[in-house]
Amino acid sequence: MIREENLLESLKEAHEEVFIEIYRKYRESFISWTSKLYACDRDTALDCFQDSVIILMNNARSGRLERLESGIKTYLFSIGRNVLLKKYDMKKKETSFGELPADYETHGISEYDELFNHKNKLIDKVAELAVNMKEPCKSILKYYYYENLSMERIADVMNYKNADTVKSQKLRCMKYLEESLQKEIQ
Repeated sequence: MIREENLLESLKEAHEEVFIEIYRKYRESFISWTSKLYACDRDTALDCFQDSVIILMNNARSGRLERLESGIKTYLFSIGRNVLLKKYDMKKKETSFGELPADYETHGISEYDELFNHKNKLIDKVAELAVNMKEPCKSILKYYYYENLSMERIADVMNYKNADTVKSQKLRCMKYLEESLQKEIQ
């Protein structure tokens, strides 16, 4: 397992085992993430993920990836999001997208760098706020968003009366998180 601080250097040196490790480590979470957020099927998500790892590899080898403002997962998922949206856009236009264009890795990336850095900072801030939340909010959000437990299961684990009680508490927690984020941004 490559440590996070050594990861960027290993990526730049184009160690194939690093890309294989990244592929294996993040594949399923990417598929789950895209399925939830973008309602895409597993095959499309897998294609997008594979393209994303290739783009990551090409960016690292070409020297375009000089430093990571956020974690490798955030960077990789940002690339994957762009690939997915590009594929959906191409579908809407009813054009074939069998092969990605040769310059896809470099085309338009710089346009999104600033936007991604901002979004990544927001994501990091939300994660920081969530980690520092008090109970029961911290546990409810962890169970729901990270462990994908149902409201019924959370009610059982945390000894709540029923799932509706958990839903109400989760809404209060999310409102608090949103308000805290607004304060941090201003």
